[in-house]
Amino acid sequence: MASNNIGLSGEFYAMHRLFLEGYEAALTLGNTKSVDIFVYNPRNERQFKVEVKTSTIIANEKLFGKNMKWFMHKKHENYIDKKNLVYCFVFISKNKEEKPRIFFFQPEDVGLRVRWGHKTWLHSKHKKKVKDENLRWFRISLDNLEKNKYQDNFKIFE
Repeated sequence: MASNNIGLSGEFYAMHRLFLEGYEAALTLGNTKSVDIFVYNPRNERQFKVEVKTSTIIANEKLFGKNMKWFMHKKHENYIDKKNLVYCFVFISKNKEEKPRIFFFQPEDVGLRVRWGHKTWLHSKHKKKVKDENLRWFRISLDNLEKNKYQDNFKIFE
């Protein structure tokens, strides 16, 4: 599946789950920078901007253990426009029998994780010298995933 299809699959899955939870949602289809879905909570009349990241990558890394991971950018370390922004990470397994997983995070938590992970990677031992570039990773450990407070965290919209 092409990466654009993976991204769209994640956005539509997020919309599906949001509707099932009773939220109103509208897909931006690339017309709004860094916002994929507008969400309205009719119970508290609050509006949110959601940036969806989708991945099919599972890595077993010496430094970070077994994890799901998403491509990010240096800008995600210190996101400027935080007002009512929520990050949604969708993991779509290559095993078609498995349901996708969905996680919701505040921008501050994303920034901390991306920054910490990148610094940890930069300062670890490497076979060759590494260059600091703009690519970053956001990781969610597969160890104790059932205890992950961010999975299915729809309370973030309350």
